[in-house]
Amino acid sequence: NLFGIWLIDESVNGLRCHPSYWGISQELKDLTVPYEGTIIGRVAAEGKPMRIPDVSQVENYMCALPETRSEICIPIKAAGTVIGVINAESVELNAFSQEDERLLTTIAAHLATSIEKIRLFGATQRQLSELSVLYDIAITGAGCDEEDALIKITTEIIGRIFDAHNYGVLLLDNDAATLYSHFSYVGVAAPGIGPIWDGIVGEVIRSQTLRRISDILTMDTFAPIGDASRSVLCV
Repeated sequence: NLFGIWLIDESVNGLRCHPSYWGISQELKDLTVPYEGTIIGRVAAEGKPMRIPDVSQVENYMCALPETRSEICIPIKAAGTVIGVINAESVELNAFSQEDERLLTTIAAHLATSIEKIRLFGATQRQLSELSVLYDIAITGAGCDEEDALIKITTEIIGRIFDAHNYGVLLLDNDAATLYSHFSYVGVAAPGIGPIWDGIVGEVIRSQTLRRISDILTMDTFAPIGDASRSVLCV
């Protein structure tokens, strides 16, 4: 009745549901599963498959479907490291056999190999892209004799790299103790954004270290530079 894949996301210290997961609402797909307190988390943490014929015998059992009576969960391992799990739940008691477990284990092994190859290819492509960007910026810097032109071209390069709706360079006005966006900034209509110590940008200025936030909704206080912002990278 429920079937699909959960992948480990180190940024949330848990697992995220793949969009293809079948049988649950979008609201549940958006949730993260911790390593503790769930079968999915336990299999990911221990790296061992679990086949449960009767979930009512599991203390404090948590499930996405109240009618669930049995479950099977198989770790997906790449190079000996768990990267996710295959999970299936049924409204029938003892719905999954040892043969099902062997089959899903085989599928998980093939899936892990494919995912590892895809991620390695993606990492290689990113490295090539980063080198290309560094080259472009170096060439741009050598050919520009105006600050505005350099920032504008750099912003355009950033736009080619990231799938972002709101990006660019913020400049410091020491006299007014405020930050303002350069005219090339993409996604913000108002040129001024307020005091330099506000929000994530203020934290980056104070600490002089970058901040990367996967989900701003997990923060108690956040002043986004755009109404639709969900994640932030500030350097």
